[in-house]
Amino acid sequence: MTFFKAVFYFIILVLPTHVFANTLSLTDIGDDTWNVKYFSDAEIAGFQFNVDGATVNSASGGDAAENGFMISSSSITVLGFSLTGSTIPSGEGILLVLDLSGIPTGLSGIIVSDPSGAGIDFTYDDGSGCMEASACNYDSNVTQDDGSCEYPETNYDCNGNCIEELDECGVCNGDGASCAIYMVDVLFNSDTDIAGFQFNVANVDLIGASGGEAEANGFMVSTGNNTVLGFSLTGSVIPAGSGIFTTLEVEGTGACISGLILSDSSGNALDATIDDCLNIHYTTPIPGCTDELACNYNADAETDDGSCEYPEDNYDCDGNCIAELDCTGECGGSTIFDECGVCGGSGIPLGECDCNGNVDDCAGDCGGSAVEDDCGVCDGDGTSCLFVTLSFGAVTESSVEMWLDNPLEVAGFQFNISGLNITGASGGTTEENDFMVSTSSNTVLGFSLSGAVIPIGNAVLTNLTFDSISGVEICLSNAVISSTTGSGINYELGPCLNPSDYFNGGCIDEEACNYESDLDFDDGSCNYPEENFDCEGNCLLEYDCAGECGGGLELDECGVCGGGGPAENYDCEGNCMAEIDCAGECGGGLDLDECGICGGDGSSCDNPQATLSFGDLGGDVLLQVNYIDPVGDVCIANPVLSDPIGEGVQVLLGACTTLNESPGILDIHLNSAVDIAGFQFNLTGLTITGASGGNAEANGFMISTSASTVIGFSLTGSTIDSNGSVGCMDESACNYDPDATISGGCQYEFDCSGICGGLAEEDECGVCNGPGTDIECWDGELVCNAENCSDEPIFTDVDYLTEIQPIFNANCTYYCHTNGGPYQGGLDLTSYDNLMLGTSDHGPVIIPGDSENSILIQKLGDEPPFGDQMPQNGPPYLDAYTIALISAWIDEGALPSDDGNGEEVLGCTDSNAENYNPDANTDDGTCTYAPLGELTFGSIDYENGTLEINLDCEYAVSSFVFDLTGINITGNYGGTTEAAGFGITIEVSTVSGNSTGDNIPANSGLLMIVTFDAVTEDEICFSNSNITTFVGIEYEAILDDCIIVDGGGTTGGEGGCDTGYVDDCSGDGDCCPESWIGDGFVDCEDQPNGCDLTCYDNDGGDCATTNDLSIHLISGWNWISFNVNPEDASLSSILGSVGDDATFISSQSSGTAQNYGDYGWYGGLTELDPAQMYKLQMTAAADLVITGMPVDVASTPISLIAGWNWIGYLPQNAGALGEALASVGELATFISSQSAGTAQNYGDYGWYGGLATLEPGNGYLLDMSGPGELVYPEFNGLARLDENKREVILAETISEWNFNYADYRYIGTITASIDSRKDFDGDVVAVFADDQCRGIAERMYFPFDDRYMYIIQAYSNIAEGEEMTFKYYDSARDEVIEFGETISFNSNMVVGDGFNTFSLSREVSDLQPMAYGISEAYPNPFNPVTSFSYSIPEDGLVQVAVYDINGRMVSELVNGYRSAGSYPVVWDANELSSGVYLVNMIAGEFTTVQKIMLIK
Repeated sequence: MTFFKAVFYFIILVLPTHVFANTLSLTDIGDDTWNVKYFSDAEIAGFQFNVDGATVNSASGGDAAENGFMISSSSITVLGFSLTGSTIPSGEGILLVLDLSGIPTGLSGIIVSDPSGAGIDFTYDDGSGCMEASACNYDSNVTQDDGSCEYPETNYDCNGNCIEELDECGVCNGDGASCAIYMVDVLFNSDTDIAGFQFNVANVDLIGASGGEAEANGFMVSTGNNTVLGFSLTGSVIPAGSGIFTTLEVEGTGACISGLILSDSSGNALDATIDDCLNIHYTTPIPGCTDELACNYNADAETDDGSCEYPEDNYDCDGNCIAELDCTGECGGSTIFDECGVCGGSGIPLGECDCNGNVDDCAGDCGGSAVEDDCGVCDGDGTSCLFVTLSFGAVTESSVEMWLDNPLEVAGFQFNISGLNITGASGGTTEENDFMVSTSSNTVLGFSLSGAVIPIGNAVLTNLTFDSISGVEICLSNAVISSTTGSGINYELGPCLNPSDYFNGGCIDEEACNYESDLDFDDGSCNYPEENFDCEGNCLLEYDCAGECGGGLELDECGVCGGGGPAENYDCEGNCMAEIDCAGECGGGLDLDECGICGGDGSSCDNPQATLSFGDLGGDVLLQVNYIDPVGDVCIANPVLSDPIGEGVQVLLGACTTLNESPGILDIHLNSAVDIAGFQFNLTGLTITGASGGNAEANGFMISTSASTVIGFSLTGSTIDSNGSVGCMDESACNYDPDATISGGCQYEFDCSGICGGLAEEDECGVCNGPGTDIECWDGELVCNAENCSDEPIFTDVDYLTEIQPIFNANCTYYCHTNGGPYQGGLDLTSYDNLMLGTSDHGPVIIPGDSENSILIQKLGDEPPFGDQMPQNGPPYLDAYTIALISAWIDEGALPSDDGNGEEVLGCTDSNAENYNPDANTDDGTCTYAPLGELTFGSIDYENGTLEINLDCEYAVSSFVFDLTGINITGNYGGTTEAAGFGITIEVSTVSGNSTGDNIPANSGLLMIVTFDAVTEDEICFSNSNITTFVGIEYEAILDDCIIVDGGGTTGGEGGCDTGYVDDCSGDGDCCPESWIGDGFVDCEDQPNGCDLTCYDNDGGDCATTNDLSIHLISGWNWISFNVNPEDASLSSILGSVGDDATFISSQSSGTAQNYGDYGWYGGLTELDPAQMYKLQMTAAADLVITGMPVDVASTPISLIAGWNWIGYLPQNAGALGEALASVGELATFISSQSAGTAQNYGDYGWYGGLATLEPGNGYLLDMSGPGELVYPEFNGLARLDENKREVILAETISEWNFNYADYRYIGTITASIDSRKDFDGDVVAVFADDQCRGIAERMYFPFDDRYMYIIQAYSNIAEGEEMTFKYYDSARDEVIEFGETISFNSNMVVGDGFNTFSLSREVSDLQPMAYGISEAYPNPFNPVTSFSYSIPEDGLVQVAVYDINGRMVSELVNGYRSAGSYPVVWDANELSSGVYLVNMIAGEFTTVQKIMLIK
């Protein structure tokens, strides 16, 4: 039976508009000034908000000030309230006006309260809304589209009116079927009684439900909202069986039930299914234990009935112990034997040292007998705390007695005496006991050659003679007294002598004013005349204009003593001698721009909405200005006009004029396309005395003036009405407007679509706004049309030997894929048989007849299934034609050539070999090669003991060995071996190197620098070389001629030296060239061969020479240190050579200082320390020269703290990083230079990164895991740092990424990796802040984890909080990719390392467009794994969880903070039973549920 009913719909549709209630917004009104506008539905009693993206300079004005609010501001926060109880009325207006530095991005932290103190919910309005004119909620006032546009339903307009015909059911454009009524049976089949049910009905309107087994068994059946609910109040059930469940009365067709819930008589849910929309099925699952770990596990059970039984801890199901027995015999027990063999014992008792009751003696020996003596010394003899006393005795005019009181026998002594010039020693107990006593001018030394001692006693030690007195005191110091065992004896020294008690003292300097000639010694009393005066006070020079004797002051041109003359552009009376500019500056260079702005760039009137003029631009009289004293051109300048909402109005100014009357009246004309609520402008070339009249006065404006400024505004809110229109007034423009009165926005060209001033352009295919070359040909070429593609080649009867094998020979076999080649990957391509064997890892690489699935073809493509694209030395890779040829051979069956298609010719197929056979098509392994490299000598430095070794090789080198005779080799550093991380072994004269990761590049130059400490032969020669290329080819290198050493020399000493050589002064047997005597070079032990020649000459090179350290500084920040001890360590002295180019210097903990020009440096930092690094700011490039004695690194340890340390570099030569920091071991974790890279300590792997060498003059940041002491070694002439530095060469596409690191004060390090795509050598990652490049890095291999990374040094002038983004240059595709990841900069931050990189994976192109949601799970149904992804358009908390049909959470997949983006999720339901599960996602206010079904 079918029924019809009439349905009438009354729809009231309220169109949404741009809602301004309870919002704050920002409007730029020019000159860094911004209006804060408000819309409020309640009175405002107080407010507070933060300004994002800009710095607040001040906040004032607006309705807040007008209503008596107190307004306070910090750099980011603005606060307003009233002390009188006044409020800001509800409505809209300008809350206040902000003066800002920078462009704000919005307002945040908004708090607004009403008069009762309750908060008002305010938001920031960024001006967004719907901009689509066809939408129902289109808003012409918004400035950016936020995706909120709403459109009418199909067949309806925006007011809800049907725009088609209504059918008999009242449905717009309906077919009349929607109101027909049907009776539909719901069927069931169940082996269990059903006590309750609920389900939804879809696709129709549900009217009711009745009948069937539900009604027959007394069930209450209710319907509503298309849901059917059935249950019994009497406890009856629908018995197990099948039939009609219930009958539905519905309106419409296609009824289908869903959301089924069944329960049994115990209230348990029954996991039923629905077939064909209306059939319900349920089968009782088999009960039992479903836990495989249980002893009674039932593999057939479908539902767990709680019967599982488990073994006891540490036992299996059969009662067997499956754990270890402890010493008590307990299974899995924890009781153990102690160190004394007692089960469960407590070990050695406290205070004892073994199990036998012994204790440690004072020497720490367990059970020992040592005890402390009276001096507290363990096992001592009691003498270590005895003292001897050395003091002065009787004094004569030329001698003094030395007394010794010694409770111990003395075997030797030495002491110094100041104030006397000693000439000898004799007598006393030294002479009595046959001691040898030697003296110098101030030192006494005594010892016995026969083993005699000075016995215990108190007597005269010796009598010293002297010939002069040289001080005001005679004192003992630096005594050393030794016992018979050779150890030192504690001593005390007697008091000093006063020479005045024994001799005549006074001034003996003939230059002094109080010189006396008959005195014994100088007592320091000399008096000297002041500079430029004699002893009588007479001036010996001329007086200057200030009356100073010898002064340098003179009268300037204005007659002022020491003056600097008149100021620039002024005479001595202060009169301006130059033109005065528009800002009133004498000689200034500012002019009015075309907009009348002093010093402006003309941009403020690009789009004028009004004009101000003296009448030449039309308009009405704004006001009349009273003036006097006109001079030259009279101009309107610096105009500011505002509209009724406080927005600035761009103004175009008329021409200047000249005036002859004084006093006079000048009309100012205004032509405006908008209403004007306020104005201000300047008049130049005259003095204003007042202003009135015109439209300003007529509209009730207040008009105020100063001598050069006019300002007008209304206190009542009135405005000056608009009187013009803006448009293009140039008849030659394509958008000329004859009705316009204010000229602006002229356009002169049509775009390709015919729009005047449009932006459309033709693409390279000649299509207006077209997509360009978007059609890809078979060979990968992009073209405009498919007919432009070249014809795809067709190959037939491809021959392996003549067509395929030559391809392998030319591209594959020489480098890698040859038998024994180190990089062959198990694949030999030298013959057909070897090719068809495939690889040990991946099996066959050829599938005859199926090129598409052959690994060989896949590896030649740009997306190989594993590893890199082949050939290994690409790009360039094989072209499409060649790959198509190989593919055709495979598709033809991959046949060999012995079937008549060609003849196999054996021989050497490598064109680089000496015996290359061009006719051979199969390589037989007989290739021989000429030498592929040459070893040569570079410069030799005998003084520092260094020799450069060069290797020029045709191919990359993986290992080498050679002998080097004629010198005693001590080590090596630098060169390509160090850059490539080679392991170097030196055994006597044999030097060998092996790759630990990278190879030595071809044509590499400097191999290494060898250090030596002796020249052992007349010639230095190479021999016995063997070089191995990276593909395993070995050859003997061409060797350089020997170096002829000047002279020879054998061992000195008793054997004597050869002619031309002498014994050195140290007596160690070295023979040194006689020519080195007097040559001016350093002659100490650091001379080559350890030659000490100081006893032969005094040529100024005998040690202790000063060095000049020159540091090249660039404009901006420089990290500096110095390795010399200057005579004057003051800041002004050390930085004197760079003058005022240096402006600021900062230390880590000693303060800062600033250069105040003529006033000099001032601040907490006054002296510089070589051990520290300093950051120096320069205004221009300069060379800083510091002179001083070289720092002795062995005696200059640097104390380091846990955390960051600013360290200087003290050695005289550059040094390898690992050796330089060896003294602090693994305490040092990270080091950064200013621009040469960073390095990280990877423990047993050592240091690794872009920074390999430390260099004098540079400072470094060193991170320590704990405190330590850094002691540098000294190095012998390392290669300079800039020779080892890896430079990033920017491709043209990213040339704008170039930047100057010296512009920035702070630095941090990010170790990143590209995880969204395959990267290549030559790829670059850069970090950006505000679209400015702040750091770049090329791809770098990390050998300890076989991966690639990018070590980026990031720079900033903000110590903390600057947000940085990432861009990536893909060199293979020559394209730039932006990433969604961001990072907050912190000074000295270290983010990531080689093992744990900062991952870059979210490419921006993947992020938009985006909305909240979950993708469809796939597969669904599934067993047991399914996957889906979820998306969030903004950062926030996200939870994704899975629930069963009863609402219990079974798995939480996501719960945490996520950045905006899309994320994949994989769910493994292996441990769950079959059934329906719900995936629920919650993100902020968004929530969604998706049903998935697990079927096992």
